[in-house]
Amino acid sequence: MWLLQNILRSRYGRNWRAGRGNEVAAQLAGINTARSKVLAFTISAGLAGLAGALLAMTIGTFSPSAFPLALSFSLLTGAVLSGVTTLSGVMIGAVTLVAIPEVADVVAHKLGTSESVTTNLPGLMVSALLIVTVLFVPNGPVEQHRARTAKKLAAKNK
Repeated sequence: MWLLQNILRSRYGRNWRAGRGNEVAAQLAGINTARSKVLAFTISAGLAGLAGALLAMTIGTFSPSAFPLALSFSLLTGAVLSGVTTLSGVMIGAVTLVAIPEVADVVAHKLGTSESVTTNLPGLMVSALLIVTVLFVPNGPVEQHRARTAKKLAAKNK
């Protein structure tokens, strides 16, 4: 995380943010956006490969059954919930997705319901959280907080 944070704060990270914000303006500022995109893709692919290797060491084997559709929805919810533009937002999304099954387990035991409710409640919570986030906070709460803070700071400096 430290290495990734340093990359994002470096010249390369600033170039990526400029290209993401407005590609034409970044090109006019002298940034080679094609090269920047290739570098971003290469670094992200390397990090994904590292994560896959760590996962293989953790679970021992890889098979298609290790990645069910519910996991894809959970990962999508984490990305939408946190906003993928800040490292702290991604970490908050990851913690939330780890906490959801625990919260669902506590709620299911408090309700004292059947096994099917206990099994399906985490998926229901993830789905509801995804829908609420997309409807009310499309960029993620971390991004919305950051934009609100920047707007207040800009108003204060005027």
